[in-house]
Amino acid sequence: MTRPSAWLSQWIYILAASLYFVAVLLRTWLFFNHSPVLGRALAQLLAWLLLIVSEPLISQRWRNYFPLYLLLQTLLLFVMLSLPDDLDFMAALLGVLSMQTMYRMPTRLDVAWIVVCAALLGVVLWFGYAYQALALALIYTAGNVFLDSYTRTIRLQDTSTRLERLSAGRERNRQARELHDSVTQTVFSMNMTTQSDALLLERDPSRVGK
Repeated sequence: MTRPSAWLSQWIYILAASLYFVAVLLRTWLFFNHSPVLGRALAQLLAWLLLIVSEPLISQRWRNYFPLYLLLQTLLLFVMLSLPDDLDFMAALLGVLSMQTMYRMPTRLDVAWIVVCAALLGVVLWFGYAYQALALALIYTAGNVFLDSYTRTIRLQDTSTRLERLSAGRERNRQARELHDSVTQTVFSMNMTTQSDALLLERDPSRVGK
């Protein structure tokens, strides 16, 4: 990934994740204001935030940590969706995980995760919204697919840019080798001609230059 593109991609992810989390946090605060459930909801959101912040640090030391992290985050999110009352807005946090899975998981597993989350979302929301659960599940899944596709597009652009630079570098190296070989051959030919002329000069000066 090129440096400007990597910087832009990282900050778009951070901005989107921050906006999603702040929006869910404010909605939770307003929804559960003066309710005994507020403390539990905020504690679960805090745990979700700590997991997402600590993931890069842990993944650097433990290469296979991300699948476990994704499982924990997904389970925690659906636990929050199961809190009393109708909390479909918690599903917005799936969009953050969608961007992460695109970068960190193979495509098949990424698609499988989105499909499983869509099915689970429909089941969980059914208990609060009945037939409206299908529409809500589709709306949030569409958001997940959009963010996933956006991340995929950036990734493909970065890959294309790297391949173009690699191809250009190989072409420059090929031309440099050809130029080097051509110059070497010319110098070798001039050297042989000079040596031949030197020998002729000693034996028969009249033939030098003919």
